[in-house]
Amino acid sequence: MGGEQVSATEDMPAYRLAQGERHVPSHVPPSLVREIDCLAIPGFEEDVHAAWRAIQEENPPLFWSPFQGGHWVATSGTDIMAMQRNVGLFSHAKYVVPFDPATPPSPPANTDGPLHTRYRGLIVPYMGPRAVAAMETDIRAIARSTIAALKPRGGCEFVRDFARVLPIIVFLQMAGMPLEDRDHLLDLAHKAARPVSAAERIEALTGMQAYLAAPIAQRRGGDGVDLISAIVNGDMGGRPASEAEALAICTTVMLGGLDTVASLMGFIAWHLAEHPEDRRILVGHAEKLPDAVEELIRRHGVANTARMLTRDHEQDGVLLMAGDQILLPNALVGLDEAITPGAMRVDFDRPVAGRMPRHAAFGNGPHACPGAGLARRELRIFLEEWLAAIPDFRLAQGARPLCATGTINAVQRLDLIWDASR
Repeated sequence: MGGEQVSATEDMPAYRLAQGERHVPSHVPPSLVREIDCLAIPGFEEDVHAAWRAIQEENPPLFWSPFQGGHWVATSGTDIMAMQRNVGLFSHAKYVVPFDPATPPSPPANTDGPLHTRYRGLIVPYMGPRAVAAMETDIRAIARSTIAALKPRGGCEFVRDFARVLPIIVFLQMAGMPLEDRDHLLDLAHKAARPVSAAERIEALTGMQAYLAAPIAQRRGGDGVDLISAIVNGDMGGRPASEAEALAICTTVMLGGLDTVASLMGFIAWHLAEHPEDRRILVGHAEKLPDAVEELIRRHGVANTARMLTRDHEQDGVLLMAGDQILLPNALVGLDEAITPGAMRVDFDRPVAGRMPRHAAFGNGPHACPGAGLARRELRIFLEEWLAAIPDFRLAQGARPLCATGTINAVQRLDLIWDASR
């Protein structure tokens, strides 16, 4: 296979393996094989970031996981960022673990080059600074009304009652979809982001497409100004998106809008519940919020996406071969001590050295998340409105947050309490 070029769009063989079955190809040195299932890393339920940090500390910059079809794992933050930028070598064609070619396509996430640029161009106008600024009043109103309903209760399960509420209402309003569908869509988003198998992910994505098929067909050729209309009727280089393309793009955007921000909110609320000193800083110093949001995102990265090698390549003295899959846990950029000393500690006054990015929580390079600006705005508004209404809160007695991992790290459950009389 030496020197063989693999197309970024070529279907690669699927490894439909029984649970626990291992795959180690002949070119992988036995010394680099680690018995780590990256969809169930040791300790992830208690603290998924500490669990990923332990993997980073205890393993080489590249190792092979024989589970989930078998794949490389990069642990160096610098390597991860370089690989994300080099899309000619590290293709997005196989961007989830485990990979199954029966998975519905997810453009722009699973495409490269000019096609990726055209797909992305349908979305970016709805996610740019001007569009996001125009949404601020609505986002703030949703946050305030949701918090106002929660405050008299003196406590809540934060993930269910707030973190999953704000982003999905924002998305449904952008897409012109009915709010009563949110529970159904949240269930599908959860199964797609943290599936127990490739089959469950396929089932969830297929469910999203089934939901979106009717509104896409109805808005084709119309003059709507919602996000779905923009995708369906947008310019793909002299032609509109096909039915299949529009369905796949809308599904990708929906999944990103429903899960990623909710996951970040869960981790941030957990941190502030256990660190009253940081809550006090934010309550008393609103000017620190922009840097605080970035620092909290750095510490709590959520995406675990993969790439496919398009040709043989030597990385850090290790031979990677065309067709190999490599997992790039974005959280490890923000947690890398070589990039951020004392990386597990949150520091709102942390100095930024030169132009080195603090993190890659939203990716970097051509595939950087187009919704990053909206995500940052939602997180800032959440902090402003929550801390104004409920400045003092803590974990419920005896309750420990429950974490999950997968394509997206998340807090599954976070029980908070506060004094409702204040």
